[in-house]
Amino acid sequence: ILVEATQDIALLPPIMLALAISRAVGDLLTPSFDDAMMALLSLPYLEAEPPRLIEVLTAQDVMSDEPVTLREYTTVGDILRVLESTTHNGFPILGSGEDTRTSVVGFILRRQLYVLLEEKVWLTQAAGMPVSDAIREAYVASYMTRNQFDLDTLVHDIAEEATALSYTIDLRAFMDPSPLIVSLSMPLTRVYNIFNLL
Repeated sequence: ILVEATQDIALLPPIMLALAISRAVGDLLTPSFDDAMMALLSLPYLEAEPPRLIEVLTAQDVMSDEPVTLREYTTVGDILRVLESTTHNGFPILGSGEDTRTSVVGFILRRQLYVLLEEKVWLTQAAGMPVSDAIREAYVASYMTRNQFDLDTLVHDIAEEATALSYTIDLRAFMDPSPLIVSLSMPLTRVYNIFNLL
């Protein structure tokens, strides 16, 4: 704008140099406006670089000893118990066979489970009908949005149907069959960076 106002292209290099110097000095003396506002409002956020403390740790050092999991074929009651007893945002899905106790075959998000329960997918599956486009659209949309669901209302609505809790839901049609799997020995800094990008 200054170059256009003066109509002197020769001023461009000194103006760029002055701006670069002022930016560098400003970054050294004060935090950015965004960082200052986040600190002032006490907003939670991830730092650009992981803390130095985690450089010597691996995924095994911070993982849960008893992960909360679901099976490929699980009952409505089991899903409700998992949702009520944890605050986890996602759940590994294990194979249904006896010899696949530790075999992870997929992953499903909490908000996706809410959609399955809200849309009463077990009734569709029990009738042998394909999932409707409306249900499929709500399910896919839940992956990208963070809609708030009222678990108490959902539990109350399902509990009104005496047999609903015993119905089985086949999660294979809805789970992510190739989830990101972290090995026990993966450095925690790498885990931090992976999930910071997601």
